[in-house]
Parts: sequence; structure tokens; C-alpha cells
Amino acid sequence: MKLITENKLLSSIVGGGLLLFIINFSINYYAASKIKEEINKFITDSEMDNIKYDDISYSFLTSTISIYELEIKMGKGEYFNSEKINLSIDRDNLPSIEDFKSGDFSSIELSDVEIVAEGLKLVNDEVIMKLDFIEQSFNGKINPSDEIISVSSSDLSFSGLSIRAEGVVLEVGELESELDFNELIDIKGLFNDPEKLSNIEDFMFSLSTSGVEIPNEILKDMDLDNLGIIGLVEDLNLELDLEKDEDNMSLELTMGSSSVGEFDIECDLDFSIGLDDPLIELDIELSDLNSGIYEILRNFKLDKNGDDGFEFEYKGLLSKLDFK
Repeated sequence: MKLITENKLLSSIVGGGLLLFIINFSINYYAASKIKEEINKFITDSEMDNIKYDDISYSFLTSTISIYELEIKMGKGEYFNSEKINLSIDRDNLPSIEDFKSGDFSSIELSDVEIVAEGLKLVNDEVIMKLDFIEQSFNGKINPSDEIISVSSSDLSFSGLSIRAEGVVLEVGELESELDFNELIDIKGLFNDPEKLSNIEDFMFSLSTSGVEIPNEILKDMDLDNLGIIGLVEDLNLELDLEKDEDNMSLELTMGSSSVGEFDIECDLDFSIGLDDPLIELDIELSDLNSGIYEILRNFKLDKNGDDGFEFEYKGLLSKLDFK
């Protein structure tokens, strides 16, 4: 009797799972067909014959749209390709096709949006960009009419980035970043006026990279050769953590490369006495520096740290900080 009961339970589980699979497959197939139909109609009505794709699939359970072999031609010899793009988004957050066509919507609320793409290639003028993989999640709001993107949180990671321009190649092996605010922040406005960062009460930002290669031509354009950074910078690794909690802001930066040296910086700022001249606690440790950087830094008020490094500590008002 027990065996029969167990077999019935197992049969029910298998049967239920199979039924769920069939329902999901049917809905996915219908949804994908409907999405294809709407996208093709939109492309035709908008005369956007520069957009092509091989196939589209849709998962009802995860609300994920997958577009395969997407190609967008932007002009003569200019195009964007992607082997696969997955977009996970709550359908209720999106305006209808009719509203999208007419522009009859003021903003789009987005929560837990995730984009995953593979095999990206962008060709624009003399620039060729390739990216093996990218994943980004996003919480915020988009206002298309005012071109405002407000973010409360966002995570980004990618690998295998290569940018070629005028025969010069910049490469990034891997990158990961995390951004978290306790409120919606206008990202474009923040980039245009970075001083607004001090008005935000709480936020956290972290960034890490590995396998970065920067050619000498880019170093010259950034005037980094004036700091003794000359020649190809290979296998550069970087970790940055920036956090603000009301009146206190902290920064930790670790950067290193065999061709440049090792940099370790910790900084704490206290804005409670005023935004213009906060208290600062700064700790810098530099080691394994190349000869060019070492010779330049010898002219600053830094304490020696071994045969090829320096260190520096300071605590006081920002206005009184002096390296020279």
C-alpha cells in the first residue's frame, strides 16, 4: 500500500511537471510568435529595414525575451551585431505598442530588469568594438521625452572587451561594478555635475577590473606619460570601493601592474563641519614603482617605502593637504 501511494505521488509530481512544461512551452511559443509579429509590424510601419534578426524566443515563467543574431545597420560600413540578447523585464512595466508608437507615456518604471548579451560587435567610423559577454541589472525609471534615466541600483559585469581605433587597441579582460542608492538619482545630471554627489546622503559604488592593457598612444592622450607611465601597460588590475553614509564618505583604491607598480589608497572624508572644506584622513602606500614614476614622485612630500616605493599619511582639513 505504501509503495502504491509513493508511486502515485511520484506519478503526480512527474505528471504535474510535464503539464507545467507543456503549458509553459505553449505559452512561450504563442508569446514568441506574438512578439515576433508585433516587432515585425513595428519595424515595417516605422520603415526600420536596417534591423534584422534570426529568431526570437520567450519564457513566460521568467519573463525573458531572447533575440538571436541581431543586426542593426547604422550607416555605410557602420553596424551593430549580437549573437544573443536576453532581456528579462516585467511586462507590466512596459507601455503598449500603441502607446510606444504615439509616445503617449511620460515614464517607464523598471524593477529587476536584466540584460545578458553575448558576441557583441560595433563598427562605427574607424572604431571597432568587440565584447564577448555582458550582463547588467537595473532598477530605476526612464523618462524618454526628457531623456532622463534615474537609477536606484545597477550591477554590471562584462568580459572580453576590445576597442580598436586608428590601429590602437585597448583591452579589458573582466569588469564588475555595483551601484546602489537609497533613492532615484538622475545619472546624466550627476555626470554633468559630479559635485551633486556630495548632496546624496547614502550610496555605494564598487568597481573591479582585471586583464587591462593600455597602449602608449592612449597614455599620451591622457597625459599619463607626464607621470612616468610610458609604454604598454599590461595586466592592470583595479579595485575601487566608494561609500557615503550621510556626512561620511570613504574611498579605497587598489591598483597594480607589473609595468607600473602597486598603488594602495585609503581616504575618509567627514563633511559634518562643511561641504567646502571637510576633514580628511588619507593613507597612501606605493610599492614596486617603475623608475619613471619613482623619479617623478621623489619631488613630492612622501616618505620612502623600501627601495622603490613611498608612503604618506595625513589627517586634517582638506584645504591644508599639501604634497609639495
